[in-house]
Amino acid sequence: MRNNYNFSHNNHSQTLIPTNMNIVIRIATRKDLLAIQSLMDVLNRERAQGFTPKNRAFHQRIKPYAKVTAGMIRREIFIVAEIKNLIVGFVRGSLDRRASYALSRLGSIDEVCVIIKHRGRGVAKRMLIALDGELKKRGCDHLTTHTDWENRAARALYHSYGMNEATVEFWKKL
Repeated sequence: MRNNYNFSHNNHSQTLIPTNMNIVIRIATRKDLLAIQSLMDVLNRERAQGFTPKNRAFHQRIKPYAKVTAGMIRREIFIVAEIKNLIVGFVRGSLDRRASYALSRLGSIDEVCVIIKHRGRGVAKRMLIALDGELKKRGCDHLTTHTDWENRAARALYHSYGMNEATVEFWKKL
């Protein structure tokens, strides 16, 4: 079963997408692998370049995101955004089953990427809303993610989406 979440200027809900565009938000399929991988490559390049010298050393220790596989598409939750049949973004989420915790079915936002041309138009937020629905169907009632302090755009997205900052991570090179 394929779930499409259609957002356009015809919907009653407020939209940030220009009125001359329709956006389709849907669960990714294997056919979307190349487009998702292309966006994942964008994330890798941005992560390698997008930080101040102070934090670059921290990020250089992280391996590039893995190649997206058909198995990942099956096991995890990938939501894509299409405009005019072109995938312009994706969200990757997962569900962590932790029997020994009070939050035993905790959802995670693992990756969010929208091509530069479509950023700031509500595409990522629409995909996160769709991810919510998919996680709720699987019994999840809490959602978590992390981002870098310097990533103001991501922090603004998560705040606008209703998330709160809950922890602070410290690091030091030894």
